[in-house]
Amino acid sequence: MDKNKTSVPHLDTNLKNNPETYDKEMHLNIEETIAKNKEIIEKNREMLRK
Repeated sequence: MDKNKTSVPHLDTNLKNNPETYDKEMHLNIEETIAKNKEIIEKNREMLRK
């Protein structure tokens, strides 16, 4: 491997080893995604009304 190249970060599997923490993280990510999508949809609706 070329020493000048940076290594690719690996997926942290520790989260998956702890189901309780993993579920909480997934829930937060889903909630954040839904909130962002709602904002985008509302902005698009406003643009279409004009």
